[in-house]
Amino acid sequence: MKGLIIKDFKLLMMNKTFFLIMLVICGFISLTDENDPTFIISFMTFITAVFTISTISYDDFNNGMPFLLTLPITRKLYAAEKYVFGMLTGAAVWFFSVLLVSAVQLFSFSNVQLIDILCTAVINLFISYLILYLIIPIQIKYGNERGRLVLFLVVVITIAMSYVLSSLIAESVNIRNILNELTMTPILLILIGLVLLGYYISSRISIHIMEKKQY
Repeated sequence: MKGLIIKDFKLLMMNKTFFLIMLVICGFISLTDENDPTFIISFMTFITAVFTISTISYDDFNNGMPFLLTLPITRKLYAAEKYVFGMLTGAAVWFFSVLLVSAVQLFSFSNVQLIDILCTAVINLFISYLILYLIIPIQIKYGNERGRLVLFLVVVITIAMSYVLSSLIAESVNIRNILNELTMTPILLILIGLVLLGYYISSRISIHIMEKKQY
């Protein structure tokens, strides 16, 4: 699996110019928009999850998948690696985004509480994983042709969800008080349970598709 992760990371780096541009834009937005800091976290986390799925399209390009399957990897391992790679890159970008936004808010003496940012960020991370679990089997199933339409729809939904989630703080909803009333531990357990359940169902579906698909 290590070799597949390195391959996908190099494929992802083919879009490094895009990520550098997004980093500059996100830094600028963080400095200028003090009332809506979590949009950066949600947008970057979700969009990274979507871009990790593009590695499946690269694998399919120019009959690349039949070649990959001649290597000492199984179809089950290939499907499992996409989940591991997506979660690793998503968590890395999420962590960097949280640090960036938190640092900007801290040094700009913003009224937004860091605990509110963190709570929203955690929810964003879990939701990005659920989106990942949704689109991986779809991309494996339909490949480049229909997969492009699916990715377009997911990007639109991603942007919409980023806006909705970030508006929780933009509209001065005190997330910390809400979570205090509901108790944080059960909420985290529910989110973790949903992510684990989503991973299990989605990975089973993806493995089944890979084992039945003809290349």
